[in-house]
Amino acid sequence: MANWQRVLNVSKERAQFNEDSDQHAYCLAVATKLREMTPFPSVNKRYEMVEKQRLLLADEFESMGKDPETDVPDVHELEERLFNWADQSLDGNWNGKKVCWVEQQL
Repeated sequence: MANWQRVLNVSKERAQFNEDSDQHAYCLAVATKLREMTPFPSVNKRYEMVEKQRLLLADEFESMGKDPETDVPDVHELEERLFNWADQSLDGNWNGKKVCWVEQQL
């Protein structure tokens, strides 16, 4: 099992999104939770990159949440980027330290 360094629990928000398809509220909630997450320390370039990506993802989720043109496929595409960010290795070991467990109810 991977050693997840952070947990992003969006189960409640995801369940609500699945129920009412309010992609805007979902995106704004994910943005808030990403911003509230404990920052990654600047111990090396990899951690610095992960931290910059976390803040960029938060900005992108917020922008989508405020954009009336955002549709569900847009959200799914950004979620895919979130999952890729979260699954990055921090120590170069297979199944070692990973960025973040994204917990959601599907």
